[in-house]
Amino acid sequence: MFLPDAELEQPSLDPPSDGAMVINRLYLSDRTSRSKYLIDTGADVLVIPLTTASKHLPPASLQRFAANRTVISTYGQQLVTLDLGLRRVFKWPFIIATISQPITGADFPKPLWVAC
Repeated sequence: MFLPDAELEQPSLDPPSDGAMVINRLYLSDRTSRSKYLIDTGADVLVIPLTTASKHLPPASLQRFAANRTVISTYGQQLVTLDLGLRRVFKWPFIIATISQPITGADFPKPLWVAC
């Protein structure tokens, strides 16, 4: 292994000096639909946005709340097939809700990890 004589510069943990805010997000990408699923470490459920195809669904009696205590209306569940480029395709029920992008928890799909 080659080690240079000069010291390596450590990356800064400070925000950018130009005042710009850096936002880092991690997504899962479905190969079939090309949808991106935001990985939210605080998410307890898997959620997909209400679409024009699902707008005919009546609101469910179950309401969810965002971290800021905003009410999120739900419209039932939909079985979603995800091809994440792994050895298998995942089929999992997602809650349909009034959100802007699909969300999955960091431990998705937890029951499958436990079974392995």
